[in-house]
Amino acid sequence: MIPEYFVLIERIDQELDDLENVISCAERGVLAAQNQSEEEDLFIDAVALNLHDFYTGFERIFQQIGLIVDGYIPGGANWHRDLLQQMQLEIPELRQLFFRLKRCKYWMNFFGFAMLCVTSMLFNLILFALLD
Repeated sequence: MIPEYFVLIERIDQELDDLENVISCAERGVLAAQNQSEEEDLFIDAVALNLHDFYTGFERIFQQIGLIVDGYIPGGANWHRDLLQQMQLEIPELRQLFFRLKRCKYWMNFFGFAMLCVTSMLFNLILFALLD
């Protein structure tokens, strides 16, 4: 096996461990929101941030696969979308497809949600700065 692949495997394993913690936090946030309705909005915000972390964790895995296996990571304004599309390609003699087109559409929706979270956080930070 190519030495870089050993490093990739370890990075993916570490990322998956981190993602298990993110999922656990999101699940606790959902339960807390259900049990403490007066603070529900705070817990829902926390869950949204955990879902964003979930997406970006997988995006880091996709980037590592693109870099180490494919030898290419997209750039430019649409790199997120292009990376997802790259992961659904089968590259003969290099790697099998990472996920099918149906899953790519799922990840594209998740990406849209993640970008909405970032936009919302930035808006709130700017608003708080202006009001301060």
